[in-house]
Amino acid sequence: FHRHHHAAAVSKAKKAKELMPVIDIASVQGAIDLDMIQFTAARLKEYGKESMIHVSMLVVALRTLAQQVKTIDIVVDSKDQDTRDCGEILTQNIIKDDVMANCAWVMKNFKTSSHDPRILSYAVEVYHYMLRLMKLLSERKGQKLEFQVERTSARFVRRAITTMEQEIAALAEAKVIENLFHLLEKYKRHSAQLNSMLVKLIYQVIRVRRENIVVFFELS
Repeated sequence: FHRHHHAAAVSKAKKAKELMPVIDIASVQGAIDLDMIQFTAARLKEYGKESMIHVSMLVVALRTLAQQVKTIDIVVDSKDQDTRDCGEILTQNIIKDDVMANCAWVMKNFKTSSHDPRILSYAVEVYHYMLRLMKLLSERKGQKLEFQVERTSARFVRRAITTMEQEIAALAEAKVIENLFHLLEKYKRHSAQLNSMLVKLIYQVIRVRRENIVVFFELS
């Protein structure tokens, strides 16, 4: 609702040729602050990999995460420096919480015959917006950025470095591509936006490394 309200305000300002309004992140702070992002990221891992996909709960976790990431996308694109800085910090923390690896795991282990298709579509949506945010931050810095990731297990936390290219390359597996194409085959049921995300994601997987084209010949 808050994003749509902001979009309406922006449209109204454009028509009136006025200054673009800044999204009011204070009013949705409880939904996108660091604590809530960490909570959602933890639920993604809990109901995804740790539960071998708990269908009903994972749908909720991914849908919540998708809404958070969409909102942060608008925040990062703000003309206000302080607002933009908040968005960049939130983006870095989502990456640090290893959200992308957990979404990639979901895309790989999704079963078209038994799992709710919303799980895959929400995972694609989250991945799309996260790649978009990583690219935007890199462009602002004028270089390819490296992002910190914390991968937790029962006994320890392992710190690593990732890049946008590495996260795209992580999808270069036959199971992931098969699932993405399965979703694309249902294009008539999807919005134009989701179909666009799917095509872009598949294209990015091919483009990031030339040898990734081999994966497409492994499809059953």
